[in-house]
Amino acid sequence: MDDKEREIFSRLSKYDFFEENFTTYKPEEIEITGKLIASIGFKLLTASYVMIAAGIGVIVLSRNFWGIVLGIIPIALGVMAIIRIKDYKTMDIYDDSIVIYTDPSWEKAVKIPYDDIEQWSSESQANAADAIMLVLKNGLTVYKNTFQIEKATKALLENLEKKEKKFINQQKVREENAKFIENSKTAIKKFLKK
Repeated sequence: MDDKEREIFSRLSKYDFFEENFTTYKPEEIEITGKLIASIGFKLLTASYVMIAAGIGVIVLSRNFWGIVLGIIPIALGVMAIIRIKDYKTMDIYDDSIVIYTDPSWEKAVKIPYDDIEQWSSESQANAADAIMLVLKNGLTVYKNTFQIEKATKALLENLEKKEKKFINQQKVREENAKFIENSKTAIKKFLKK
């Protein structure tokens, strides 16, 4: 292991995620060096507000018993989501790093500099919240669930576009296509010389 690899490993060894693999700190102990781009929570309030508005719209427009019943259902679901689902900060995205909160009480967090991230992607899960997946240079993979996946993806694309999994895969395809075209040209030239 050379000096550069040793330096990377020493920085990343503190990220053996969450309780077992990462050393976590109190958020106030983490040194913030960059500018805050986005603060990502867990709960998506917009959907709850849209459900409430849709329920009110159905009640106002229908003005009959069944319209009122059908309108009360989305209103009740929206209000329950606002009241019952606890919102908490899942991550803060800065222009040089990501601070991930490891528990809903915000008492533990870990800072991951962009230099330590190999690639990232947003992952959809069928029966759960969507997640941001970070693959670190030391081989560890970090998943952080959030219903605010669009906000997180937009913020990460601002600074880590070239480390996004889709971008990396597109680059590989372009390189393979360029090699194929070059090999085809070489083969055609050889064939024409015969």
